[in-house]
Amino acid sequence: MKFTAAIMLAVVAPNAVSAWMCNCFNKIRPEIQVALQFCEPGSGITRCVDPNTNSQACILNKPITQADCDAHYSPKGEWIASCEHWTG
Repeated sequence: MKFTAAIMLAVVAPNAVSAWMCNCFNKIRPEIQVALQFCEPGSGITRCVDPNTNSQACILNKPITQADCDAHYSPKGEWIASCEHWTG
């Protein structure tokens, strides 16, 4: 019984919380990282801002794509989607 419970915990626990921290960075100036178009105030999505580097990120349920960056930031093709997957 303990073995079955341990296996279930190992399988289910990592999926308990799954989130993506995403932003779009400028391929010419990679220090410019933006994301607030994906997590506007009142949307219920957590946003992160590092005032020291002026970097932005959003905590999302699914990762953003290159098409998302192109749709939200211009000029098209100059912004690269970047996401880190977090589980816990």
